[in-house]
Amino acid sequence: MTRRLVVTTALFVILLYAGSLVFGIDALRKSQIAELQGEVNLTAQSVAMSLVPAVAKLDESLARSNIDHVYDEKRHLAMLLLGADGKALVERVSAEKTSGVPDWFASVLRFPEFTGRVPVAAGAGEHVVEVVLRSERASRRVWGFALKLSWMFAVVGLCLCALLSLLLRTGLRPLGHARKVATGIVDGAYTDNQQLLTNAPGDVGGVLNDTNRASWHVGQLHNEWRETVGILETERETDHVTGLLNRYGAHTRLADMEAPGFVALMRADGLEERSRQTGIESSEQYVSNLGATLRGACSSSPGFWVGRLDGGLFAFGHSRFPANHLPPLLDRVVSMIDDSFIDTASIRIGAATFETAAGRAQMLEAAEGALAKAGRSSDAGESARYVVQNVGDTATLLPTTVRQQLLGKLSDGSLKLNYRPVIDTDDQAIAHVVVPWLVEEKDHVFKDDRARGQFATAGLDAEFDFAILDHLDEATSDQTKFIVPVCGET
Repeated sequence: MTRRLVVTTALFVILLYAGSLVFGIDALRKSQIAELQGEVNLTAQSVAMSLVPAVAKLDESLARSNIDHVYDEKRHLAMLLLGADGKALVERVSAEKTSGVPDWFASVLRFPEFTGRVPVAAGAGEHVVEVVLRSERASRRVWGFALKLSWMFAVVGLCLCALLSLLLRTGLRPLGHARKVATGIVDGAYTDNQQLLTNAPGDVGGVLNDTNRASWHVGQLHNEWRETVGILETERETDHVTGLLNRYGAHTRLADMEAPGFVALMRADGLEERSRQTGIESSEQYVSNLGATLRGACSSSPGFWVGRLDGGLFAFGHSRFPANHLPPLLDRVVSMIDDSFIDTASIRIGAATFETAAGRAQMLEAAEGALAKAGRSSDAGESARYVVQNVGDTATLLPTTVRQQLLGKLSDGSLKLNYRPVIDTDDQAIAHVVVPWLVEEKDHVFKDDRARGQFATAGLDAEFDFAILDHLDEATSDQTKFIVPVCGET
């Protein structure tokens, strides 16, 4: 009877832990699928945005350079820029690699193909960025998790079976306490010490103490498993170059932001050129030092989060942060960067404040708009190293695709100029007022304020004015005086 009870209990433990193992593997598999699908979509969006200038200019070499900067054969299986005809204009494809996972286990997991397709909002045709991620990393993570959990369950199962055998051999009286401890293990109520003080005589007291120690050890193993899961979660949110949050971690923090607060983007331009001139390792060291400086500037106030979205683009923010405290903080960030680096002219910051609850897309859109203004205004002087605007501004609520389409119109010939003469008392033209007009599809023409109104709604007044000045430089070479009405941001 004792043998049958031990065998029956062992089978029950095996089935119980097998079910827990299957549930844990399935939960981790779903988590990996969600993570990699989100990563491939974010990567495709990032690459599509970086290729807008190259596609607008039909510059294949620039597009290839941008893709080469992002492409990592350890993470990406393929990265392509498809033309309007569906053919690959730029293609980076790497061979399949062994994942180090048994074939039968990989066939059980059956990870889908992680593919992201995002259209590039520029140029005359419909260009599409396609990114395919490797699934080997996810397979290795799940396999390692399964091995560790299997060993843990095996040790626990053997310990329990040995303990049960001892209990049955010495008598059934301690089974009541053993049952209580086992129920606590199932419910997660583990003992917090190894010794149980009992007045039970002989082996009965020893059995009770052994049962209590088993519960304590299971609790320790459970805690180790939770720590392992926590480490995996941390790795999923950590950027491997800077040690800061990565894009996934930053977006997670954005979703938890509480008003009032702010979100800021810091861009270090020229990173691709630096990589070509000094090498990738030197460029990564520069990015790492820049991230450490940014984190140091924000560390004086608890509650900050700092992350690196991609390349030289950083994000940082704080919940329940008064808007009037933001300029001193940005001054401190700029000052510490100027003190730590020689070449800081290419570093600019755009920040967005919010007084009421705002969505993640709205906060990022507002910060991107401020960053664009900082980049445009930085030629005028050091006072424009950062720009701050509120999420409630109308311009920041427009989708990024609309802004990109309007920016494309400034370079594809849709912008035209007319000149209205200014006549003096002798009927002589002493100057010409520039009258901009915009040619839309199907020959719709918008002049003066109607043309400017489109760009003003998107927060692109300054870009519109500088495009006019560029067209004016190309179209004129004489000494004629021109009057160009501009907005206050230009």
